[in-house]
Amino acid sequence: MGDILSFLKEIDNIGIGNSIKLIFLAFAFAMGVWKIAEWTLEKLNLYHKKLSAKEILKTDIEALKASDAKQTQSIEDLKTGLKEIKDLLETFKQNERQTTVAQIRPQLLHLYYKCTEQGYVTQAELETFDDLSQIYLRNKGNASFKHKIIPEFMKLPIKND
Repeated sequence: MGDILSFLKEIDNIGIGNSIKLIFLAFAFAMGVWKIAEWTLEKLNLYHKKLSAKEILKTDIEALKASDAKQTQSIEDLKTGLKEIKDLLETFKQNERQTTVAQIRPQLLHLYYKCTEQGYVTQAELETFDDLSQIYLRNKGNASFKHKIIPEFMKLPIKND
């Protein structure tokens, strides 16, 4: 805090007009030094290296080839990743189908044996059996259900609850 106060007192001693002139003078000096440095570097050919059109084209072509190679590799990586995802999804779907079939089969058999033993089926049992058998077949359950068990079940007489 003391440094700021002493700085402000010195500016007040110099005078505000002189302080502004001093700031502009320092800025102009810095700009002049910068321009001289740019001019010197340019004359020494250090600031801008001048390339021939052939060199520029060659550099551009090399850069494009490198970029093309990177993009080609990225595309290949994406293809590989997508194939892995597709394979995983297919495996998952197959496992889900097998799980569904394994869960529904005992329920269908229970309904089938119960209703064939009693000699009739209720409306609720018929609807449940029909829903489960459609899910079972849609998930590639075995054909004996489709050709033997389902037709026999559907022939049972319907008895009201």
